[in-house]
Amino acid sequence: VRAIHERYLTQCPTSIRPRLERLSNRLNGAQAAQARGSPEALATASSDLLVLRQSAFILAENCSNYADLFEHVGFVVGEELDTVASA
Repeated sequence: VRAIHERYLTQCPTSIRPRLERLSNRLNGAQAAQARGSPEALATASSDLLVLRQSAFILAENCSNYADLFEHVGFVVGEELDTVASA
């Protein structure tokens, strides 16, 4: 439980927040490419949107898995569970 908290729920590069920020940057790039309207830009935007969709799905699944884990074995961290689970 603590390892998942440290790796995915803190401010380290592998955590959820930096991943969301990278997805946001990619979305901004896709929107800018669509605005340009050239065939190459639209192709780039299309592929970026596909990656964003897949990434968002995976991120949501991971968050669901973390919630299940905290629900089932969170008791091992005792009083720290609220702090760990709501990081």
